[in-house]
Amino acid sequence: VAVLSTGLLFAEGLERTSRSLLEAGPSLVLRRLGPGGWAPMPAGALGKAKAVRGVTRGEVRIWGTVRWKTRAVTVVGASNAQRYSSGAASKGSLPASVGPGLGLKVGDFFTLQGAARQTLRVAAVLPADQGLVAHDIVEVAPKAARRLLGLPPGASSDLALWVFHDSEMTAIRPDLAAALSFPVSISTRQESLAAQRAEIAQRAGLKTLL
Repeated sequence: VAVLSTGLLFAEGLERTSRSLLEAGPSLVLRRLGPGGWAPMPAGALGKAKAVRGVTRGEVRIWGTVRWKTRAVTVVGASNAQRYSSGAASKGSLPASVGPGLGLKVGDFFTLQGAARQTLRVAAVLPADQGLVAHDIVEVAPKAARRLLGLPPGASSDLALWVFHDSEMTAIRPDLAAALSFPVSISTRQESLAAQRAEIAQRAGLKTLL
């Protein structure tokens, strides 16, 4: 009974998270492709993508997986860097906001290992009502996120774009691909949502619920 209840609670949380992502998520996500698969998105790519007719808004996104103790966590470069730049470094650490799944509290110190090793201090714990997507997240300033993820200055993990009408999401793909000088994969909101749902479920060890 306990296992079933846990599964049902997870399914409900996944559904709430999915609805939230669908409403707030970008129309399209662009990822650069290299010989080995994913490659960093270079600085300047956002300007070219935003110049394509039909794009109403665009953002760079900095995120990826690093190690904390024996588990993987998701590092995100916060879009509002001021939130972290105002906090003074303490004992060689940098401020961060963390998801409730890490079990840390404000003032705790912890160390992440990615392309670099970085000690962080918990400045805030993200509210549980942000959904499962924030469960094991670590938000830091973009510069710190790039260092942890091994991204060059100005580079990003991918691009998030918005279009005026959802019906334009598929039609605009060829124009976006032509605007950039390197291969890209372009996912619609629904495609990105399906992939994120599967990732959240897999991290929770309940993939069969999908």
